This record gives sequence, C-alpha cells and structure tokens, in this order.
Amino acid sequence: MDLSQERTMILEMIASGKVSVEEGEELIKALNASVTIREPIESWVPEFPDLTDLPPVPPILPVFPMSSMSGIPPKSPVWGRNIDYEGLTQELRELGINRLTMSDLQELQAHRVTPEYVREMRALGLEPHGIGGWIELRIHDVTPHYVRELQSLGLEGLSIGELTELRIHNISGQYVAEMISLGFDDLQIQQLVEFGIHNIKPQYVGELRKLGLQLDPSEIVEFAIHNVRPDFIHEMRELGLDLDQEQIVEFSIHKISPRFVSEMQELGYDLSPEQIVELGIHRIQPGFIQQMQELGYGDILFDQLVELGIHHITPGFVREIRDVFGKDVSIEKIIEMRKYGINPRTFRDLRAQGVEIEP
Repeated sequence: MDLSQERTMILEMIASGKVSVEEGEELIKALNASVTIREPIESWVPEFPDLTDLPPVPPILPVFPMSSMSGIPPKSPVWGRNIDYEGLTQELRELGINRLTMSDLQELQAHRVTPEYVREMRALGLEPHGIGGWIELRIHDVTPHYVRELQSLGLEGLSIGELTELRIHNISGQYVAEMISLGFDDLQIQQLVEFGIHNIKPQYVGELRKLGLQLDPSEIVEFAIHNVRPDFIHEMRELGLDLDQEQIVEFSIHKISPRFVSEMQELGYDLSPEQIVELGIHRIQPGFIQQMQELGYGDILFDQLVELGIHHITPGFVREIRDVFGKDVSIEKIIEMRKYGINPRTFRDLRAQGVEIEP
C-alpha cells in the first residue's frame, strides 16, 4: 500500500499550522502502524533443493581488516528533521505570511531561513516582502552580523535591495571602515556600489592620496574606468610632466604611455601635455618619426607632424612621391599633394608618356 499521499497531506497540515509538529508525528506513526506487513511466515514453506550431490565447500580464506575510508561526504539531512517549523511559521505569521506550500518549506530549509534568523533580522528593522525576500537575503549572505556592522558605521535604514546589492559587489564592513579612514565618511550606497563594480580598493585610493591627488568619488571612478595606475602618474612626473586630473584621464584615453613620452624626448621633442595628447589623437608614433628621419626629414616641426597624421601620410607614400619628384621634395609639398589627392602613379604614367610635371 502506497502511503506517500497520506504522508504529504499530514506534512501540509503541519506547514499550514492546522496541527502541531508533535501531533503530525503521532499521525504518521499511526499511519505506519496501520499497514499489514506480510502474511505469517508459517503459511509459506520454501522448497529446498537436494544438496547430497553437491561438491564439498572450499575452505573460507581469512579476511583482512580494511583501512578506514576517508573523504566520504556525510549524507544530506533528511527534509523536515530538526527544523522548528512551528517557531518559523509563527515568526512568518507575524509578518502577515499565513500560507506556506511544501515547496516554500523546502526552500526555507535549503537556504537556512530559521526562526532565529527571522527574529534577529526583524529586530534590526528588516522585514522582507514574502518568502522570496527572506530567501534572497540568505542567498546573498546578508546576515544579522553584516547588518549590525554596517549600522555601526553609520549605514542605517538600508533597504533589502541595497543590502543585497552591497553584498553582490563585495562591500564588507571592513571595506567601508577603511574608506572612512581615508576621509570618505559620507559615501552614498550607489557610490559604494560603483566602487565595487570597478574593483576600487582602499589601497588604490591611498596610493593616489600619497601622490597628492585629493579626488572625490566620481573622479576616483573615472580613474578606475580608464585604468589610471598610481605608478603611471609617478613615471610621468619623473619625465617632467606634472599632469592634472583631466590630463591624466586624457593620456589614458589616448593610450599615451611613459614610454611614448620618453621616446619622443629622445627624438628631440620637448612637448607640452596638450601637444602630446594631440599627437596621440592623430596616432603619431616615435617609430613613424624615425622612418621619416631615415628618409632625410630630420627636423619635422610639431605642426607638420600633426598635418602628417591628419592626412594619413605614411613613409610609403613619401617614398612614392620621392621616386617621382626626387629626394628634394619638401614636407610642405608632400602634405599639399596629399591634401589635393595627388597620386604619384598618375604622374609616373604621364612622365612615361613624355609629359613633364614639376612638383
């Protein structure tokens, strides 16, 4: 006889509070006792085979003790065992939750939502809406200790959503305390969340402070977004560039490295931060200048470098122009020809036909 349906009904009665846990256990015991296990054993007589013609039984070999087995995980607890459902349902009733399903009880147990947990969180002023709210708190490990820790640091009256968002982005009480020690004693929840999203560590903020940069939360986030490292600022200063906050961000946006500045200085260019940014915008690299120098253009002015970058003039294009017009063609002429779309191959074909063209 299958009694699973009857047992489920009794468990649902316990969950809804119609009967107590003790009464439910008595009902299950009575249900189990009502089952007829089997007919008396005397009514069944087995037939044994004739054993006279069987060969002799070989001797039994000694059995050696097995070494103890380790590493076997313990069995999962059986659902419903050692759970104070009466206490839990009572706490939930006080929150207006009067109806529970078997699935609800299983979820509450799986996520360790105990009467003590509900009681402590309520004492801290937190009352999630419905079963899902309590389970969400547990999923993100929002514990009474965590809430008390934040409250002691001045973060009071936080909503369920704010607490879970802080947990999701690994904002601990220790993290908040370290930020407060750095002078950020009035950070908003969304600012803390942004710090977590961009993985901004207290150590990072401290290193920026040591460099004399007193940044507000939004400026720190901007630095993190553009991957501004404290050692980048230090290296730029060693090269003689004491950049302000806006210039630091611009250098990072245009991927201007200390190596770029150093190589430009070795090529004889003592540039301001604004000039360096402009070269970065037009992708003028030290390697390009070296190739132009090898072609005989060793004294290119900054404005000419910018023009070369704007019009995408490559060393290959310069070689083609020189093949047609000779090696004495100037940078200004090369830029002018590029502006007006002059193709060196066209001039080469015309010359092959006997047409002489001066640059």
